[in-house]
Amino acid sequence: MVKIGIFDSGIGGLSILREIAKLRLGIEMFYFADSLNNPYGQKDDSFVIARCEFIVETLEAKGANLIVVACNTATAIAIDHLREKYPHLVFVGVEPYINVINQRPELKTRRGVVLATPLTGNSKRFKALKERLDPNNLLDVFTPIHLAKLIEDNFFNKSHAFEFDVKKELLGLSNDYDYLILGCTHYPLIKPQLLSFLKGEMISPCPMVAMRVKNLLLGKFGMTEGDASATNFAFYQSGVSSDFKTLNIDEVFI
Repeated sequence: MVKIGIFDSGIGGLSILREIAKLRLGIEMFYFADSLNNPYGQKDDSFVIARCEFIVETLEAKGANLIVVACNTATAIAIDHLREKYPHLVFVGVEPYINVINQRPELKTRRGVVLATPLTGNSKRFKALKERLDPNNLLDVFTPIHLAKLIEDNFFNKSHAFEFDVKKELLGLSNDYDYLILGCTHYPLIKPQLLSFLKGEMISPCPMVAMRVKNLLLGKFGMTEGDASATNFAFYQSGVSSDFKTLNIDEVFI
C-alpha cells in the first residue's frame, strides 16, 4: 500500500486530507499538525525550514514517499529546499487558488474576493502571484486577523461562542461577492459556517491539490484506480500527542 504524508503548521491541512480520502485510493495517510509552532508566518525562515525537515524525516520514517506540504507559508518558504534536499521524495505544495479565474473564464465577469490570512495576504509571494494571475485586479483581498487561529483552537472542541466569533472576524467583508476563494487551508474546514454568513460560491484549492496527488499516484507511482476507501488516517499533533494515533475521517468531519 502506498503511504503519503501530509503536514501543516496546524490542523488546516486536514481539509486537503479529506479531499484525498474522497478519491477512494488504496493508500495509507499520515498527518502531522505542528500546532506547537503555529503559525509559521511569525517564525523566521530558518526555523520553518528546520521544522519542515524534521517533519519530512518523521513522515519518511513512517514509510511516506509522497508528501503534501499543506501550508501556504511552508510551501512558500521551504518546498524548493525540500525538493533539493530530499530528491527521492515527491512533494506537492499549496497556494491560494487565484488561478481559478483563468481556468473558469465566466468568473472574470463576476465579483470575487480572496480570503487569506494577514501573513499570506501581505507576503511578497502572494502579491507577486496575484499580480501575475490577476493583472487586471479583478479580485479583492480580505484578511481576517484571527479566523485561522479560531479554527485551529476550536476544530475538535468548538466553544459556544465559536460561530459568533467567526461572524465577528468577517465584519467588514461585503456580502455582494459572487464567489470567494478560500486562501488558507483552515478555511474550508468551516465551509458550513461561512455559507451561513456569506452567499457567494466558496472555491477551495483542496480538490485541485488532491487531484494533483491522484495524478502522481497513478502516474509516477503506478497505482491503478479502484474502489478502496481510506477511512482512517494516522494523526500526530505536536505539543499534544505522544505518537501518531488512528482517527476515522467520518468521525473527525462530523
